[in-house]
Amino acid sequence: MGLGDQLDEMRVSARSPNGEIWAELTGRRALRLEFMPGYYDRTSENALEGQLAALCRLLWVARTREAEALVSASGGETLTPARVQDPAGQAYFQGLAAIEARGGSADGSVSVVATHGMREWQVRISDGTLRRCNEAEFAARAAEAADSVVRDQLDRVRRLRVEVYRPELLNSPG
Repeated sequence: MGLGDQLDEMRVSARSPNGEIWAELTGRRALRLEFMPGYYDRTSENALEGQLAALCRLLWVARTREAEALVSASGGETLTPARVQDPAGQAYFQGLAAIEARGGSADGSVSVVATHGMREWQVRISDGTLRRCNEAEFAARAAEAADSVVRDQLDRVRRLRVEVYRPELLNSPG
């Protein structure tokens, strides 16, 4: 199995700081979210936003570490800003840190913003969402928002690579 396949099948999980929410990320974007019994019914949108933002950070760190381990096990190296000496590489890492990825559920009830190289996360839940949605419906909307923000981040990283390493492609017709 190649590295791409391994990354597509990678599974990482994390628990929220309060221990009430568990999440598993499969592959590059598929999120599963579960709540401890009773937590969803007794929490508020505001409290859940903070726990989900922290959970996103923890899950992204776990994903990054696992991806780096897979790259290393396949004989590759993961570049870090400290190891890059050339101007293009430095510009690339500065650009990564500046990316602001945004996503949300189709109905707008859950929105997510990730900044500073996916190190800072903000989750917003529309007022009344927890009353309108049952636990499974909310988990589906949160997973949809997470997928959306990761897709946006991946698109922005692709554009950044072209800007830094292949700028001639930006002005080409078509």
